[in-house]
Amino acid sequence: MDGGAHEEAFFFSGARFVVLEGILITGGQYHGVKLDPPSADIVVRDCEITDTFNGTDPSSQLSPIKGFQVPRVLVERTSIRFSRRWIGNNIQGIDCNACPSWTVRDNEISDVRAMAGGTSGTAIQFKSGSRDTVIE
Repeated sequence: MDGGAHEEAFFFSGARFVVLEGILITGGQYHGVKLDPPSADIVVRDCEITDTFNGTDPSSQLSPIKGFQVPRVLVERTSIRFSRRWIGNNIQGIDCNACPSWTVRDNEISDVRAMAGGTSGTAIQFKSGSRDTVIE
């Protein structure tokens, strides 16, 4: 799936019991998979997410998997990698704000990095009241 000129390749807002499995996700401006409320019970399994950043705004955030207040998400056996550096400094592999009950298991996240002179990114980031999350 090529996200092309869209902000993200997959955007879920209000989706429930969705499984993304065995998909190559590339392209998009800033996110490969974006999850917003009232979505819940989402699975991303056996996927490859690569180079989901064609945006040109260095102040924007880049996260191949981005969640906001979405409960019960499983990210499993998924590869997240980049072939080049992001022009900004706000980069994460998996990023979630106020997300309860996520499981992140048996994934490969590599080459999360900013341009030369910028700070490096974070492979996995849960913040802003995220809770009951397991990272294995």
